Amino acid sequence: MNSMRNYWQPGLEGITQFQYNYGENHNNPFFYKYENTSTQNKDRVFGNLQLTYNFTDNLSLMIRSVTDFSTDHRTFREAWSTVDNPLGSYRCK
Repeated sequence: MNSMRNYWQPGLEGITQFQYNYGENHNNPFFYKYENTSTQNKDRVFGNLQLTYNFTDNLSLMIRSVTDFSTDHRTFREAWSTVDNPLGSYRCK
């Protein structure tokens, strides 16, 4: 595993990853961890409100409101020379 810590091929840094077996479809685990990054930013607000007014012992009015709102922003980045995507990619969702 230590031989894969320098995950770029010498002289091809930022272009081609160093792999332990070029005949297989496997990414260098250090390359994958540090170069193929994803993020998620999520904001969420939820809650409820209830109001009850008793007119008499046998007559009341209840008003209830509930909310659940969220925003979710995700980015997916695959670096140049990733096995399944050799030209890399970037997606926002």
